[in-house]
Amino acid sequence: MFLKMWITRFWIFLIILALVAGVAVWAVFFKPSQAVAEVMEVAKVVERVVTVEVEKKVEVPKEVTRVVEKIVKETVVVTPVPTLPSLKESASSLVAATTQVTGTGQITATSVVTQGAWTISYFPGSTQEMLDWKFQDPNPKAWSIFPNVTNTVASKVYPAAWLLEYGQDTDFTCQSVGCFFVVPAGEYRMFSGDYAFPEIDQWLAKDDTGSAIMFVNVGNQTAEWEALLKRGFTYRGRYWWGEHLPEAVWAGMSHAAYRMLNLSGETANAGANCSNRDGCPRVRLTFVIVSGHEILMKATAFVSR
Repeated sequence: MFLKMWITRFWIFLIILALVAGVAVWAVFFKPSQAVAEVMEVAKVVERVVTVEVEKKVEVPKEVTRVVEKIVKETVVVTPVPTLPSLKESASSLVAATTQVTGTGQITATSVVTQGAWTISYFPGSTQEMLDWKFQDPNPKAWSIFPNVTNTVASKVYPAAWLLEYGQDTDFTCQSVGCFFVVPAGEYRMFSGDYAFPEIDQWLAKDDTGSAIMFVNVGNQTAEWEALLKRGFTYRGRYWWGEHLPEAVWAGMSHAAYRMLNLSGETANAGANCSNRDGCPRVRLTFVIVSGHEILMKATAFVSR
């Protein structure tokens, strides 16, 4: 009898311990104060009943056992495994969340402004930071060097850490729409030549005016743009500092114009896509800020020798 009583007490102790542990886990993750209070009250009642029964040296009634088991089971069932909160992307890394194409081959801009030589279109998804960006007029003569080194323009220093990496270059030709122009996440890509990006921008054989377009992907997804690219040259790399992206874009576009206008006076064919061995007399510059496949803003300017 004595051994049986101690075995019964040990069994009761394990049940109460499981009950308290289950309630504690529930309380930590969900903090249901009212529910916890009610369960604890039930536990206290059960404990008193069990104590009385043990002191009487009788077996625990099956009804009490079922109540305790039910409470423990329900507590465990309603306690899910805690999970990490889902990661949230910044506003500038949204990918095509809104439909911007009207179906007529044009993208609907929310606003179009003139900023110096630039005509800038803003699209749904543009952040306030982008709306506040200020872009200097293209200055080809100031950017005879590629903007991967520090440069001083008009007594202002533009550190290489603000600007662009010269990552990889290649000749690029795609005579029919169906080629894919890849812009990796967190990188820019420049193309000089005749081109057509459906529903984004195009410039095909316009007199003696050459053209260059620069995509900057500020998002977390790589973009692939279907395009027609004729006899062009492309290079890409990383942009280093998002807060100085206006300076980096300005420097990159200015250097492209320097090369296409042939301001260095090279005797080799430096005319890019304007079919002039002495260089282009005029160049149309366009940059497009994207986040993955979402277009955020686009700007165009012309420069001449």
